[in-house]
Amino acid sequence: MRRWKGLDVAKAVCCIAMVYAHTLFWLTLNESEGLRQGAVRDMIGSYAIIGLLPLSIPLLAGAAFYFRRQRLDAQGAITAACFLMLVGFLMNLLAFGAEDLLSWDVLQFIATSFMALYVLRHAWRVAVAGIATLALTPWINSALEGSASYTANVLTGQLANQYYWPFFPWFSTVAAGYLLAVWKQHKSFARGAPIAGLALLGFATLNNALAPPLQVDALWYASMFRPSLSFVLAVIGAGCMLLSIGDWVSKRDFPWVPWFSKGILWIYVVHTIVGYRILPILGRESVSILFAHALAFVMLALSASVGWAIVRKAQA
Repeated sequence: MRRWKGLDVAKAVCCIAMVYAHTLFWLTLNESEGLRQGAVRDMIGSYAIIGLLPLSIPLLAGAAFYFRRQRLDAQGAITAACFLMLVGFLMNLLAFGAEDLLSWDVLQFIATSFMALYVLRHAWRVAVAGIATLALTPWINSALEGSASYTANVLTGQLANQYYWPFFPWFSTVAAGYLLAVWKQHKSFARGAPIAGLALLGFATLNNALAPPLQVDALWYASMFRPSLSFVLAVIGAGCMLLSIGDWVSKRDFPWVPWFSKGILWIYVVHTIVGYRILPILGRESVSILFAHALAFVMLALSASVGWAIVRKAQA
């Protein structure tokens, strides 16, 4: 099956946005993981809507899995998910230290979601599961509030104990990506996807949920990882628009797209380890916006180098 070039473009754009956003956040970290006062923090607040791009990555992962699952048997799916989860825990150790080894983050969440998608397989089952995940989130959060069990924290998130990307409600975005890939096989996708995206983004705007508010006392905060359902719909709407625009842009070839799309996993791992270890040290004093952008460019250059190496290795 031919690659979906629009998906590659969307992944590349979101990967670049992820590196850029992480760089700015890490520069503003203090020892308690709050955000310092300063020009960079104020800029983050002004452009919080850009957060829709990196938060759309699980949706794009769901779309990519649709094409990959046709080549996977049960053993292959389990192996791929376990590998992704192992990489996530190893990254925790190298980036955040032994105390955060078992933290639940995006790689562990995507690995779990891939297993769920493999079991569900058929589009109608994925649709039912995605809608149910979204609809049941308030009830699940209420029922498991305060639970100290690992499973409960994986399902609903627990900010104090480093559990991000809970299955509820975020699996609905992965399911949406899978369904968008199914829809891509039909001619109606070209016109229908941008209309759906605009409708969802419009609904989120009316509900003042187009971007999560900046919370200064914690970097990864509850309103991001336990968001309103309207914001989840905004992420799905952003995914629709990204894939639609990606299809249009992909009529031309850009050499950087494969670097950031095919290399997105290892870019995430490397830039997280390097960035989290180094950038908070560089940013101990308030930094200028110009300096922050310069460091973001350096991190993007590092990420492009990682992606280029991945592509070259695949071509060898």
